[in-house]
Formats: sequence, structure tokens, C-alpha cells
Amino acid sequence: MDPVALFLCELAFIVSQDVRAFVEACLHAAPQYIFTDAPSSSSGKYHPEDELGGNGCVVHTKRVVWVTKQLGGDDLAIAAAIIHDLVKQGWKKSGHTLNNHAGLAAKLVGKVYRRNRSLISEDDMKAIRSAVGFHYGQWGVGAYATTSSSLCTKRDFLVHMADVIASRKGIGEKIDVTLTPLA
Repeated sequence: MDPVALFLCELAFIVSQDVRAFVEACLHAAPQYIFTDAPSSSSGKYHPEDELGGNGCVVHTKRVVWVTKQLGGDDLAIAAAIIHDLVKQGWKKSGHTLNNHAGLAAKLVGKVYRRNRSLISEDDMKAIRSAVGFHYGQWGVGAYATTSSSLCTKRDFLVHMADVIASRKGIGEKIDVTLTPLA
């Protein structure tokens, strides 16, 4: 399975070819279970019903990207929205959402950057990593956890709010996404 094919529509929102190539590298570096066998919520309490199946994380990510775009997110915010849950259950499938998954996804960003320094600037990588790391807001643990929006950038907060909005039952379900790649 080509994870990039799953997100062709969302990647098209990114104007910068360099940022798009970096996100594609992150998609390829992610654990493969995330694309086929990862519901967006392991408990089923916090996400729409159509995100609770094996492709739930993909559906949820598409919704987060859509909301990010609607809120005026730039290329780096859209990149962070695509990457934010790529390590939701850890590097190996654990069967449940890890409280530190935002930090793990932020580490993925750093790891991909170290292997591909020529793709984007260090400042762009840090901006993406920060928004990915803060996306879980007050529910996160570790270096990127925060209980205050004053501890993060506007971009970080935008991606966090897009994640919250897209995951609400009744709201998220109204954001229709396609799961079939464009031909």
C-alpha cells in the first residue's frame, strides 16, 4: 500500500513542493498499521462512528486536514495535520491510543528531517514538529503537553483545534472525505 496515494487530495493543499515531499517522506516512514488497521479512537468515546474501523485514523486525518484548511492553515499547518496521528498506537501497533503519541509523531518528524535535510529548512521542520507535538493539547504527556494555549504558537493551536473539531461526534461526520485515491 502506498500511503501517499491515500492522501493525494490533502497533499494537493500544500503549495510548496518541498513541504509536500517532506510530508510524503513522513508518510513512508510511519508504521504501516496506521493506514489499514488503526481506528482513530481505541475506546470509541471520542470520535465519529465511521472513524472506529480499521481505516479510522485515515478518515480522521483527512477531516483534520479539511478543518485546518478551512481555518486558514498554511502549508506547515496542513503538513502537521497530515502527520499528527501517524504514530497513534506507537511504533508497533499496541491496540490503543498512546497518551504520548503526539510526542512520538514529533520524533518521527525529526527523524525524517535528519535523513532528508535537503527537503525543507530546519525552521520549517521545527514549525511542523511543534504543531504535531502540541496537537493533543491538554490530553498529551511529555515535552509537548500543554494546558495553556500561551505555551504554543498560533499554528500549533490551529492544528490542535482542527483535531478537536474534526473528532466531535456529529460535526466530524458532516465532513465528508473520500477514501479512494484520485486516478
